[in-house]
Order: sequence, then C-alpha cells, then structure tokens
Amino acid sequence: MRRVTSENQGNRPLARQIKDSIRDLRNQLSMLNRQVGAHLDLKDVDMDCLDLIDRHGPLSPTAVARMAGLHPATMTGILDRLERSGWVTRERDPADRRAVTVRALRERNREMYQLLAGMNAAVDEICADFDESQLQLVATFLKRAQRAWPHLRDHRFIGKGQTATKASRQRYESTLLQAVRRQASRWFGVGVRATGIGWVAGMAVLAVLVVGGMAWVTGAGGEEDARAAPAALPREITSSEGRDLYRAERVAERDCMTRLGFQVVLTPDRAPDRARSFAFVVDDVAWARRHGYGREFERATDAGRASDPNEKYIRGLSPQRRAAALRAYNGDPANGVTVRLPSGGTIGHSVEGCGSSAERTLYGDYETWYRANKIDQDLVGVSHRRVRQDPEFRTATARWAECAHAAGLPYPTPEALRAALPASAPAATEIRYAVAEATCAGSTGLAQKAADLKQRYLDELRVEHRDAVVTARQRRLDALPIAQTLLASQ
Repeated sequence: MRRVTSENQGNRPLARQIKDSIRDLRNQLSMLNRQVGAHLDLKDVDMDCLDLIDRHGPLSPTAVARMAGLHPATMTGILDRLERSGWVTRERDPADRRAVTVRALRERNREMYQLLAGMNAAVDEICADFDESQLQLVATFLKRAQRAWPHLRDHRFIGKGQTATKASRQRYESTLLQAVRRQASRWFGVGVRATGIGWVAGMAVLAVLVVGGMAWVTGAGGEEDARAAPAALPREITSSEGRDLYRAERVAERDCMTRLGFQVVLTPDRAPDRARSFAFVVDDVAWARRHGYGREFERATDAGRASDPNEKYIRGLSPQRRAAALRAYNGDPANGVTVRLPSGGTIGHSVEGCGSSAERTLYGDYETWYRANKIDQDLVGVSHRRVRQDPEFRTATARWAECAHAAGLPYPTPEALRAALPASAPAATEIRYAVAEATCAGSTGLAQKAADLKQRYLDELRVEHRDAVVTARQRRLDALPIAQTLLASQ
C-alpha cells in the first residue's frame, strides 16, 4: 500500500467528497453526543471516562485519569458524579486495601446501549453493502490505530506553519486516532465490535486525518505491523469476590482435614471490615479521626487469635498427633514447588497437604497457580520499594516532614512518626498523630504522589511479568463459580 499524502489527494474530487461527507458525519456524531448526554444527564467528559471504565475496568482512579488525559483532582469530581448517578461503583482493591478501583455497573449502562440500538442497526445495514475485502481493509486499519494510541504521551498538536518532524507527525496522528476511535466506540455501542461499526469508524479516522492535512498509511509488513498489541489483562477480582475465594479455600481445607480425621472449625475473617492498611502514609483524615492508626483493630485481631478454636484444638493435641495434623495440612516439604520472585528471593511450598489441595480445587494445576500467584502478589511489594526509592517520593516526603514539624511532630517520615508513638499511648494521642500525618499527606501532595508512582511502577511490572499476572488473574476469575458452589453447600 503506497503512502498517501495531502499533495496527491488534495485535487482529487473523491477526496474532497470524502472530506465533506466526514465533516457532516462528525457533526451528526456531535449532535448524537449531546442528545444522549442530555437524556442521561451526563457531561461529555463524564461519558468519556465511563467509556474507559466500561471497556478497560476495573481501573484505579489514577489509571482512568491518565488514560483520559485529565488531572487527578478533576477525575475525583467526575467519578463522584458517575457514582452518585449509579453508573460506576468504587471498591477496595483486594490486593491492597488502601487502594480503590472503579467498576462500571452493567445494569445502568444498558440504558446507553438501548439509546444506541437504532444507530447500531442502521450501521449493520450499511455494512451489508460492502464486501469482505473492504471490511477487512478497515479492520486492519483499526487494529493498527489501536496499537498506536496507548503509546501516546504528548498531546501537542502541530500549529500552522510549523515544520512537522517524524515524531510530531506520529504524535499528531496518534492523537487524532485516539479521539475518533473513542468517539466511534462510544456512540456506536460500548464494547461492540460489529464490522459495520468498523467500516464507519475506520472511514471516519482516515478522513479526519486527510482533513487535517496529514495522513500516513505505511505498507504491510512495516515496523508497526511487527508490534502486535497485547490483549488487555483479565480484570482483577473485587473485594467481595476475594472474600468469597478466601472463605471457599477455608471450606475446602476443612473438608480435606475432616476426611483425614482432624477437626477444623470455620471461623470469620479476623480482619474487621473497617480495618485499613496504608502502604506509605495515612491519607484518610476522617478515618484517622475515628480510628487513629487502627490499633483497636489490631487488638481485636489478637484477641480473636487467642480464642481461635482451631488453635486451641491444635494446642490440645499430643505432640505426635499435632505433628500429624501439621503434616496433613502443610504436606511433605520434600515434594514441593519453588518460584523465584521479582523481589529476588525464592520461596516454595509442598504440592501435598490440605492447604495445597484446597487451592488445587479452586485454581487447577497447583504448580502453575502457585508460581503465577506468588509472582503477581510480589509485584505489589516490589512497587512499594521502587516508590520509596523514587526522587519524587523523597521530595514529597520532605515537604510532609516540614508540615509535620509545623504541627509539633518533628519526624522525617510517616514511619518515624508512627514509631515514636508509644505502644501504651492513649487513644487521643494516637488520633492526634494519625490526623496530623493524614492532613500533611494531603496538603503536601505526598499521598497523591505515592499513589501515582505506585500505579506507574505496578503498570511497568505487570508488563514485565505479564504471563504470571494473566495466569493468576484468570485463575481467580475461573475459580469464582467453584467458590460459589462450595459456599452454597454450607
């Protein structure tokens, strides 16, 4: 396919006709945009973000902001509006209780699908007028456009009279590709991949590039074709789903131990629902005012452990019987699986025993699951270490220290502040320390900086260890119906 430029297109009547037609189509899409938005009481930017969440979610608010090209503070207001209107829900990240993910609510999104049903049907009729080769040409174009837009980082457009370098042309092209692709996807049906939609959207993208005065279509087999875009990662399980898997594992363990002649009692999760963990700094002032650092929850967990019927049962067994029970649960360490972690260490576990058997029941082949799961879990800790070593995080921490010093707490880091709080400190003192830490975390930008850096490093690590992340996530998702069956039998 030869290169298409404005010089060899500008004088052709067909090119002019395409330009005029696409301008009309663009106007019609804008009108549809406003009409649907007005009917659903959604702003254009809200619909953009809802589209991203629906197609790629669950996502962290930081990830949505980055994909939409918006400031995190702006994103907070958008997500508040979408949540109040029932379009999305915020949930705790099961891998990090401090983090939040945003998920689209499918029931509410059906309203948008219904509004676009007529347009989808009309496009399907148009599609029927084109043959397979024509549709395949557009599908190929769209795939290459899809590979281009995730690499976009610079949204500057080329001004009139500027010299277009190769890099700036690529940025310009990618920006237009992103904008039209998002528009077409949103108005022709979120997540719909009908060939009719592909034809109209592909022609729209091509024509807009021609209208802009720059269109490059490289030949097949070029560098772009050699870079296949990776498929999206499977979604992460929700907090509720994580609790279901945890409980199902305990049920499977109990059943296994019972078959071997040992007593196991199912007990509730020791972590209270209001308990929170903060990886870098306490960032919730309201929570800190109520709970300080959460030492009350730690004490409740310790008390629950002391009265745990299973621990009492194990302690009451004879030494020989106790050793047999531990062997039944943990298996023979000589017959195990090991994995080298991204953090550098090596860990292992027996493939035998009721613990491994329970996970095998839910997640399939134990060795594959164990390796993928441990690598996936380890990425969070690796990201934390990278955040703490990042110069931007250290600069933000220095600002936090100045704020804490002004509040009468002269400590260089949040960790040092917490370490200085005596274990016997009264609740009022704990709350004063925690509130000061959280207040300074917000006012100095430390909390936001830590969250942004963590997401950046996690994204990089998940690309580096993609196979393990995909396997771990998919096996968790596949285990959900098995978990429901186990829990329903109780």
